[in-house]
Amino acid sequence: MIQSLLRYSAGLRHLEHLPGNGGGKTPVVLVHGLLHRGVIMRPFGLALQATGRDVWIYDYRTTRHHIGEHGAELAAFLLKLRKDLPEIDLVTHSMGGLLARVALDRLRRENATGFIRRVVMLAPPNHGSDLAAKWVAHFAPAPYLVRPLPDLSSTAEAPVHRLPVPAGFEIGIIAARFDSKVALDSTHLQGETDHTIVDTGHAFMMNHPDTRYQTCFFLEHGHFDHAKTS
Repeated sequence: MIQSLLRYSAGLRHLEHLPGNGGGKTPVVLVHGLLHRGVIMRPFGLALQATGRDVWIYDYRTTRHHIGEHGAELAAFLLKLRKDLPEIDLVTHSMGGLLARVALDRLRRENATGFIRRVVMLAPPNHGSDLAAKWVAHFAPAPYLVRPLPDLSSTAEAPVHRLPVPAGFEIGIIAARFDSKVALDSTHLQGETDHTIVDTGHAFMMNHPDTRYQTCFFLEHGHFDHAKTS
């Protein structure tokens, strides 16, 4: 944790690996969202590690590039893992889900889609965010300070509506009922395998016990536990 914070304070990336117990469970890669860094996913990573999984916490500087560029970098990272791992699961938060869409499309073009087993997206703005649209409309410097913000806008012309929609993947989506950043309808994705809602807010929903439970359930079974409600 201290090493991560020191690297972040110096403006560096920190890709962290939390080794599992070798029990044969599929490794998982965690991808954070806008204005966060990898360290925000570490408690979630430790919880997944405790189930026996190898965990990689992907880190990127969210304000520096547009979603397409961030997604290309994520794809390159996943292709590196593919050299040593037969398959992985992918868990994303917020804008991280949009990076995953770009990355999965690139993997498809590399004929490497079989490497990705299951994907869980936490509160993904698949159809944009009204909050992002307001920032872009009412604060002129916003697109310069936060490069991907216009990409995330919910307006009709926003780039989010032209992002690739992955096909042939098992994708589970968990929405946050009290989300002030991403509307419930915006979380849905064409072809999604399953969708559920957790009684929490947006920014730290990965720390909610029900989010963690449903994530693990989907990674194990390919669907959510709809018998369990918050």
